[in-house]
Amino acid sequence: MLSASSDREVPPSVAAIAHRYRRLERLLSIALATVAVVAAVAVIVSAPFLAAVAFVVLLLGFLRIPCFEVSGTLELETNADPEAVLADFEGDTPPVLAFQ
Repeated sequence: MLSASSDREVPPSVAAIAHRYRRLERLLSIALATVAVVAAVAVIVSAPFLAAVAFVVLLLGFLRIPCFEVSGTLELETNADPEAVLADFEGDTPPVLAFQ
């Protein structure tokens, strides 16, 4: 079983990709939050109070719904022996899986 500790060296190319993803994800989260705040303020200023409150509650509810969920099972077939497959998955970088 893989440990959660960081006792393994992360390849620089993998670290760069993860860092770029984190920056992009953070930027998109901030942009979405900004759009939501601007929309909420615009509705609060322009609509009757109860309608504005209902809109803000619905907006917050929609923002909490995940865009997609990852679930299900995956079955892999290989001609390699189980020890070789286990070694590949326990390595520093997992194997690239086609049709992932």
